[in-house]
Amino acid sequence: METQQYLNRRMNEILDNKRQTHSQIAHRNWLMISGREDYTDPFGGEKVNRERKGAHRWVNEDGREFYTDNYNYDPNDSPAHYKDGRHKVEWKRSPEGAQ
Repeated sequence: METQQYLNRRMNEILDNKRQTHSQIAHRNWLMISGREDYTDPFGGEKVNRERKGAHRWVNEDGREFYTDNYNYDPNDSPAHYKDGRHKVEWKRSPEGAQ
């Protein structure tokens, strides 16, 4: 009887894992088809679903977003991203793989 209960528990764990994996695959497929991406807000930490506009998403504390496909570009180093040309705005990159 103990062996049967053990096997049933293991089988349920395997099925739960398969369901979770299939759900993640379906979600990734939906993101790809819809042109959307899941991001983690680097300031608040919450997950956000937005239209995909570039490979790398940067956000500032005011909620402004900046997208680029250039991995090496950092808006913190650009004078174009200063407030009023004087006050530097802190930009944070959204973590990759926020799904």
